[in-house]
Amino acid sequence: MALTEAGPAEAVVTGALEPGWLCGRCAIDSGGRERCPGCGSVLIARHFPRMPRRLRPGAAVAAVLAVVAAAGALATAGRETSRPEAEAAPIVSPALAVASPVAPPAPEPTLDRAREQAEAVDQLLAGSRAARSGLVDAIADVRACRTAGLSVIGSITDARREQLTSAQTLEVDALDGGSAVRSALTKALNASYQADAAFLAWGRRYVNRGCGGPVEQDPDYRRGLRFSGDAETAKARFVIRWNPVAASFGLKERTGRTI
Repeated sequence: MALTEAGPAEAVVTGALEPGWLCGRCAIDSGGRERCPGCGSVLIARHFPRMPRRLRPGAAVAAVLAVVAAAGALATAGRETSRPEAEAAPIVSPALAVASPVAPPAPEPTLDRAREQAEAVDQLLAGSRAARSGLVDAIADVRACRTAGLSVIGSITDARREQLTSAQTLEVDALDGGSAVRSALTKALNASYQADAAFLAWGRRYVNRGCGGPVEQDPDYRRGLRFSGDAETAKARFVIRWNPVAASFGLKERTGRTI
């Protein structure tokens, strides 16, 4: 048998071998060959130790198992070396893992809150009625060239503007159909404000001209009449929505002519 150096601490069989060298892959006796007669593997003395031909059966079996185990370890080490590193599992911070807080559901509107909102609407309607009652007389005074009526129309116009602003900001979320009630009231008061503003523009020009000329042909006066008609229609639609709400809280029901 002749051995050559194939690397550090590694000898490769290069010549005829005497029987007793076992293949590490299949544990077959080399029979004195340089390669395994079973699998063709090159026999390396460091990896495949010699086994005496005459061994007790138990010792022979133990030796074969040892060689097979050594070969398996080498193969496994090779596979582990070539296997790519597994990606590390992301680390989740305990603070991030906690579920985001869920906002509690909105509380149910109480009966007291609904009553407060209904009473606020009722108070606004009462103020609107007071403004309406003085408008007709004020227009009559201006037509008769009594300037005090012009001041009354100016005050009514300012009051209507404030009522319109208040209606737009009414809280009605606790009322049944509250959004529709507020929308209808806002349209009615806006038409009334436009009418008042038109009559005020007419009255100022009429007085400044010495109270002369046909009133009915004045464009602002005619505009005031048109917006007054729109306001009456909008008020009628409003009370249809409002009166059932008012009745449920014992409040006064209204008509379009009392707003």
